[in-house]
Amino acid sequence: MAKILQKGDDMGLCTESNNQESSNPITDNGHPLPDLGNLNRIWGRQISWQVRLRWWVAPAILAAVLMGRQMGFEFRMQPILCIAGLILAYNAALTVFILSRSAEGEQQDRRYSIVEVSLDYASMFALIFCTGGAASPLIFFFIFHVIFAAIHFRASIAFLFAGIATVGMWALATCEFQGILTSLPLRFQGQTFSMETHSGYVMSMLGFFSASVLIAAGSTASVMGRLRDRVDALVLLARRIADLNDRLQRLHTMTKCIGAERSLNPILDIVTREFAAILHVEMTSIKLLDKQRRVLDFVANWGLPESITRERVPLTSSRINRRIIGGETLAIGALTDDEDFYLKEQLCRAGVKSLVCAPLKIEDRVIGVLSAYSCEANQFSNEEDIRCINMVAELTALAIDNADAYGEIRSLLEERSQFTLQVAHNMRAPLGASLGMLELISSAYMGDVTEKQLEYLTRVEKRLQALNRTVGELMTLAQTKDRSREIVDTQVNVGDLVAHLRQTFNDDARKRKIRLNLKFDESLPLIDSGVDLMYDMMENLISNSLKYTLAGGRVDIEFSRFDDENMRIIVSDTGIGIPADEQSKLFREFFRARNARQLDEVGTGLGLPLIQQTVLRHGGSIFFTSEEGEGTRFVIDLPFRRESQGLSWDSVGA
Repeated sequence: MAKILQKGDDMGLCTESNNQESSNPITDNGHPLPDLGNLNRIWGRQISWQVRLRWWVAPAILAAVLMGRQMGFEFRMQPILCIAGLILAYNAALTVFILSRSAEGEQQDRRYSIVEVSLDYASMFALIFCTGGAASPLIFFFIFHVIFAAIHFRASIAFLFAGIATVGMWALATCEFQGILTSLPLRFQGQTFSMETHSGYVMSMLGFFSASVLIAAGSTASVMGRLRDRVDALVLLARRIADLNDRLQRLHTMTKCIGAERSLNPILDIVTREFAAILHVEMTSIKLLDKQRRVLDFVANWGLPESITRERVPLTSSRINRRIIGGETLAIGALTDDEDFYLKEQLCRAGVKSLVCAPLKIEDRVIGVLSAYSCEANQFSNEEDIRCINMVAELTALAIDNADAYGEIRSLLEERSQFTLQVAHNMRAPLGASLGMLELISSAYMGDVTEKQLEYLTRVEKRLQALNRTVGELMTLAQTKDRSREIVDTQVNVGDLVAHLRQTFNDDARKRKIRLNLKFDESLPLIDSGVDLMYDMMENLISNSLKYTLAGGRVDIEFSRFDDENMRIIVSDTGIGIPADEQSKLFREFFRARNARQLDEVGTGLGLPLIQQTVLRHGGSIFFTSEEGEGTRFVIDLPFRRESQGLSWDSVGA
């Protein structure tokens, strides 16, 4: 469980940071959230739609005038048509204003909408005045404006517009009743509708109108309030989901890096960078304990000044770090004078106000500290952040452990290769001398040799020659595995290689009564390789195929273009094949299949491991298919060009 030291528990703050405040929205845990757009556009404050709708008002007025005349209404057409023209005019001006604006904002939208609704209200009052005043049937069109106001603004503004419509209509009715103002008459079938002739009807209609307007304002504002709350909640949830998705993607990146990268430094650099992005902080670091477990050293960081990262943190001087090494995750809300935190002054000068530290654990052993630093106080008070930090700390500890294990394995393999090379080298000299002496004795240079003695000498020589071949292949295999050994760069012409292979193996294949077919694509480019590597690999592969193919069989070798970057080599034979239950062991050193041992008891079991090492050192791949009694097919893909100068070990497994 993380211990969180909040700002309220401290006596003061460190110096202010000069970092600019973020303009992005902030969650309840202080994190900036992704910009999902202006919320005004979500609940209807996009003002251009009203302008588009208003273009239809003037035609609608004209149609209503013509329809009213057809129905028997009598009114003055000229003022009404003038009002329709004015509506078109100010709508055109509003359109020009919208198109000329460089940016939109909530406050600007509201000012614009107030002007827009005010002009509409003035037009409505003018139309009502021209169609019978307080007795006009058009008064209920105010309800639409009140609904629009409730959609645009908060409830108080909606009630303000409803009040303006209500008070305006009652004021107009009072002025007409008192004779102060005389509206243009509206007649139907010779009968005039006005406050003077139908005062009771007009008063009741105004009462119903007032109630309708206020109810519309209240109900619409209530619905819009709930809708806005729901939209706010949904947007906040969407932003949190986006933030969580970003964290998961970065954690996935870190996990892939741990799985793919074997060197420690690149892993730690990626962890610190992605960790800073996950928590939206400016600085992160990884510190590891020294062998004596007394001092923490910075091994990787993101954003920290060099004056801090070159410091060593003794545990005796930092109570906080001792607690973290003890297994606690600590979130410090504010760096204060009372906090026993090493490098506190340097961190404050760098603008750090809060930080979180998690232990790097391998099983029950803590090897270091993962830290994040923020320029805002109380940045790490959210439990989700603490869980995320602990997860990253676990991944980082796993990466460090894997890198250390790989380093140890690599060191052991190098030591084994060096040992094998040394032993083989020490064996070669006495073997060579022994073979030389045997040849002298067998040739009777040192006296007569009986037929029986010659038979035994020949058997001894045969065994020593096999042992000498084994020593030679051991030396070649050890040299191929030796990462410290530089192999001179060269380029291989496939045509020259094929000619060499024909010259080397044609006679042997003829003696064994095996048909040997070599073909190659003459358009193949030169292949980046090392001196003798390609030649040795192909000689080993063809020699194996010939050795384990019976008389009357066939060995086919083909060099072709696999794609624009790779060459494919296929070596297939009709030999004895490999038993299915032994195929997984084929590339093990000194392994020989049981049917191979029965056919030829002399063999080293080092040829195929040597071929595999050569393929891997070129950055290629090798695979095979085989069926006992039917034959074997090897497929090797090699790149034409290596990515960097010198044969690479990046793809070579431990």
